[in-house]
Amino acid sequence: MTDTQANEHLYRRTYHLLRPYRVTLALAAVLGILGTGAALAQPLAIGEVVAAVEVERPLLWPLLVLFALFTLDAGIGAFHVYLVGRVGAGVVLDSRLQLVDRLLRAPLAVHLDNRRGDLFTRAVADTSLLRTALAQGLSTLFVSALMITGTAVIMLLIDPLLAGLVAGCLIVSGLASGHVARRLRVVTAGLREQVGEFGDACQRALAGVQTIKLSRAESREARRLGERARSAHRGGLRVAATNAALYPAMNVGVQASFGVVFVVGGARLSTGSLALPEFSAFLLYLFYLLSPIITGIQALAIVQQGMASVGRISSLLDIEPEEHAAVGDQGSEPARAPEAVTPPASTPHPAQLDTPNEDSSRQAATFTLDHVTFGYEPDAPVLDDVSLELGPRGLVALVGPSGSGKSTVLGLFTRLWEPQSGRVRVAGHDANELPLSRLRERVAFVEQDSPVLDGTIRENIRYAAPDASDQEVERVLDRLNLRTWVEQLPAGLDTPVGEAGAAISGGQRQRIAIARMLLCEPTMLLLDEAGSQLDADSERAVHAAVRDEARRRVVLVVAHRLASVVDADRIVVLDEGRIRAQGTHDHLVRTDAVYQRIVQTQLDSNSEVTIPTDLPNPGKEDERSESPLHH
Repeated sequence: MTDTQANEHLYRRTYHLLRPYRVTLALAAVLGILGTGAALAQPLAIGEVVAAVEVERPLLWPLLVLFALFTLDAGIGAFHVYLVGRVGAGVVLDSRLQLVDRLLRAPLAVHLDNRRGDLFTRAVADTSLLRTALAQGLSTLFVSALMITGTAVIMLLIDPLLAGLVAGCLIVSGLASGHVARRLRVVTAGLREQVGEFGDACQRALAGVQTIKLSRAESREARRLGERARSAHRGGLRVAATNAALYPAMNVGVQASFGVVFVVGGARLSTGSLALPEFSAFLLYLFYLLSPIITGIQALAIVQQGMASVGRISSLLDIEPEEHAAVGDQGSEPARAPEAVTPPASTPHPAQLDTPNEDSSRQAATFTLDHVTFGYEPDAPVLDDVSLELGPRGLVALVGPSGSGKSTVLGLFTRLWEPQSGRVRVAGHDANELPLSRLRERVAFVEQDSPVLDGTIRENIRYAAPDASDQEVERVLDRLNLRTWVEQLPAGLDTPVGEAGAAISGGQRQRIAIARMLLCEPTMLLLDEAGSQLDADSERAVHAAVRDEARRRVVLVVAHRLASVVDADRIVVLDEGRIRAQGTHDHLVRTDAVYQRIVQTQLDSNSEVTIPTDLPNPGKEDERSESPLHH
């Protein structure tokens, strides 16, 4: 995108932010025009008062007119400021609502590609600048332009020659000021980036403060944060220096105007071609021109700094929402997100997600990866031509070395990631054709770190199913052996879990995360190391619950602890992004070298994993084996 295109896009974004308030802004503009008229009339009214004194006329009416102009100017100004402030507050609210909605609906890759602290800074700090930039700054710039234009017209009527000379001086200095203003936007954008980096560093440090303390790293982190703070400070100094350059750039033109007026005007006075009253009035309006020029320069600086924030916000508002990003051809150029999306005609009825199609083969897989290739980087596939079929029920385990793509498989079934090639199918339908919300209601995913959110235990368990009844919540508690622990808490289910679940143990967080997904009664349950922080008793209870759930739905488990999945109906071995083998534990432990190695590393005196002593030689380690279940 060229600079011209980028500026056009920025102006269009600014227009869209202000468009809902066009009536209010129009009223503010009318008030600005009336206020400008009242202000420009004041010198004329003062002249009438002076003239009345000179000729000894009554002063009552001239003074009343002058007082009325002062009052009108003050009243209009106050109402104008209120309207502009109202627009500013509305723009901030609208931009924050749009930004938060877009961030929550953005593809997961967007969040991984951007620093969390910087996103926070854009949503909070950058949006705050819009109040002064788009509302107050533009309004002040508009009023100042009216004042300058009105004053210039009157000066032109008084003496066209002097007015032309003044205009020439101001135009030259105005061009210089415009160049500085554009530079100001650039350095302000850099400052906002540096502030975002500082915010990200602060968030990182505060999130890991316990680790920092235990690692005795307070001084190192303080230096790291100090470097970010000093970088932002240097950026602030560049903004201040550039901002300061605006005033001398314009001041030169103003000073030159006065010099030209005094020299040329004095010469014309001496020749009699210019009368003293006209010259005095012209000087008075030239002095009157100073105030709108100064406020206009200040407003220009504010607007340029605000436009830098608009640019940072606009880049996030341009993100294509996840629902739209998945629909259409893979690898095609992303189109700008429409306001609404109509599901394709082939989208199945929600009920079809709960049971397989009966008019087709009953043996057809409910959930399928069909020759799927995916990588977080374009040329580094994590999964390479993977095909996997899962029936409507049963416990299936994914095992393999670290980095083999196990968690990625779960992300593909929930459309956290989109395959670069191949298809993900649910109930015989392409997952891209299913409403995303409905898909994730039916395919429940318990994440590896089992996050809980600020709030109570009840709120966390109901988070994915807010309409669930108390009886349904209690049944889930019983299935996961949580009721006894909850009943021992002073506030029971209404006990706060603390920030990020800090008030409860890791095992309790994991069971709450599992309960949250089970409450949805999904068709497919995905567990990513969901028992890694459980003690032995809790793990047995959760495993029993998972086995029970597998009688009603398909449960796909990623596990490094084989003891929890040796009794799985099927174990799928992933290695280097490919499915190496599938089968039961007894079959794989006899036939697959990679699975044998995984089992061997977990053998110890307390292990529940066993390995037969009469294993045949599976051959080379890269030899792949298949059971009759391999697809």
